[in-house]
Amino acid sequence: MSTEDVERLTLPDGLLETHEMDGDFTARTELDRLLGLDLTGYLRDELLTNLDRATMAASLEGRAPFVNHHLVELACRLPAELKLRRLVGKRVLRRAVADIVPAAILRRVKRGLAVPLAAWLAGPLLPFARETLARLDPTVFRPSAVRALLEDHVERRRDNRRELWALIVLQLWADACGVVWSSGDATRLHASSAAQ
Repeated sequence: MSTEDVERLTLPDGLLETHEMDGDFTARTELDRLLGLDLTGYLRDELLTNLDRATMAASLEGRAPFVNHHLVELACRLPAELKLRRLVGKRVLRRAVADIVPAAILRRVKRGLAVPLAAWLAGPLLPFARETLARLDPTVFRPSAVRALLEDHVERRRDNRRELWALIVLQLWADACGVVWSSGDATRLHASSAAQ
């Protein structure tokens, strides 16, 4: 979630504070900055973590050959025009394998392995989502903003699956850990916009 999303959903001076991302992260271009954030955040914290958990759960050792540090360093040094042209990414990789990978595969759009969370939250998981989100502490979260977030998603005005899932998981974590948000002893939670 963006800092603005968190501020819209939470009460001012509440237990959740947002902080701007570290301003020390520098890059040659805006594309390099975005790729750097993806490399140090989403890839490390989500994709590689999920790969490791899934393979280890099946007693497999997974390898991600494209994260070899020599290859990553080379890719990071490439000029932006070799990384992306219009909406076509991985230009160097596509050219490197053009003689061994069928053209239909090279042209195919990227398909992730994500679960259909958007459809589930608006369908079979809707009662669970409503009940879980209703338990969010009203001294921390704005109930009307949370309801609007869910209703906009259900009515297909906006895809809010990520924001909704983050709130649901936060509440489930609070339930499992016995967190009492409005307690005077509650630990102040800090959420950086980079990790949201």
